[in-house]
Amino acid sequence: MTVRASDHAVLRYLERVAGIDIEDVRAAMEAECQNHNGAPSVRIRGARYLLRDGCIVDVLNGKVVPYWNVLQDLMRTRDGELRR
Repeated sequence: MTVRASDHAVLRYLERVAGIDIEDVRAAMEAECQNHNGAPSVRIRGARYLLRDGCIVDVLNGKVVPYWNVLQDLMRTRDGELRR
C-alpha cells in the first residue's frame, strides 16, 4: 500500500515539526499583496500570487505566467461577468 500525505498533514508538519509559524507566513503574503489594485496576478520577489475577490488562491514560481484564460477566470465575478 502506498502512503500519501494530505495537504493538511503537510501543513501541520511544517507548523509543528519544522517550526514554521503559518500565521506569520499568511500575514507576510497578505502584506505583499495589499496594493494589487484588483489585478488577478501580481509578481513580487520571485513569486506570482493569483488573486480572486481579494483572496490569494494560489502561489506560483514568479517566472511562470498564467494562461490568459486562467487570468480571465480569476477576474470573473460570482455571476460569471468579467470585472472591469
